[in-house]
Amino acid sequence: MLMIVSVISGSGFGGIQMVNRLLGDAIHQAGIPGTVVSLHDPLDAEWREDWPDSICARGSKLRFVCGALSRSRHARRSVVLVSHVSLAPVGRLIKQISGAQLYVFLHGVESWRPLSASARWGMRACDLAISNSQLTLEKFREANLSLAAIRGEVVYLPARRLAHSNGNHTYPPRSALRALIVGRLWGRGMVKGQRQLIEVWPEVRKDFPSAELCVVGAGGGRQEFEELARERGVEDAITFTGEVTDEELDALYASSNVYAMPSQGEGFGLVFAEAMSRGLACIASRFDAGSEVVVDGETGIHVNPDDPQELLKALKTLFGDADLRRRMGEAGRQRVEEMFSLEAFNKRVERILRGEKTD
Repeated sequence: MLMIVSVISGSGFGGIQMVNRLLGDAIHQAGIPGTVVSLHDPLDAEWREDWPDSICARGSKLRFVCGALSRSRHARRSVVLVSHVSLAPVGRLIKQISGAQLYVFLHGVESWRPLSASARWGMRACDLAISNSQLTLEKFREANLSLAAIRGEVVYLPARRLAHSNGNHTYPPRSALRALIVGRLWGRGMVKGQRQLIEVWPEVRKDFPSAELCVVGAGGGRQEFEELARERGVEDAITFTGEVTDEELDALYASSNVYAMPSQGEGFGLVFAEAMSRGLACIASRFDAGSEVVVDGETGIHVNPDDPQELLKALKTLFGDADLRRRMGEAGRQRVEEMFSLEAFNKRVERILRGEKTD
């Protein structure tokens, strides 16, 4: 098979790079032969050892297209897997040359809107759209009615296995009530629900005077949120950590009671799976893909992000009932093992690429 990607190397928490690495690892571990053509990776990319005859175009679109066409033999009687809709035109060209099946991965918001003319042209040859959530697949079809008949499969992403804290990063124990939210503080990360949480925190503190909110993430929006916390008079109850290491994040999960992210427009919600894998009850929006990860009333509570009273009620419910948090946390761990583990992801990717039934 042939895998067409934008980039694999480098960091990318919850982003396209991470998904590309996961897809590549799943294919490699399944023993499916093939190679990779990358638009932006450097020549010394560490993953090349596992992918003989790969191409790293180093940002050159001409090298990328020529390299992909020159490797089209790897897709013959097999699959060309394109990891982003913007690269679908290259996938279509390879399909026409090799007779391969064309599979395209849908990540989220980039496929929720009408595609560009070139992307639509590429997607018209798509045999299978692989989506990270049912919501993303539905929004893709709604926004691109001419492509709505494309067959779709959902492949949920796995919760990351974070390095355990070595004890150097200490936070108050869970006996001190704490809600946690993780996300970059710029761009779409600003609508994860940080603002809504800060705005209701004065009311939370009326019933739970020691309750804390921990906001993890870096970006220019931090100053805006810090100012909002001061305006609401809860700056002493809200911690802004900035960017953290995996070990620090692991310690924060371990010291928190609730994961709260009433976001608007979550394409999947990988961080919910991470929080659930560590036994945290979750608060998620009922209007985005977080509701596919978090089961309302079982592993957490769904809310309307634009309804402060709903969010406040959910926070008070979970903060006020340790037994409920424990039951939801245990149910969350089990759900992650069944649906959002690395093993489940790898198995589903392999079955799809081998043309086997997935359900």
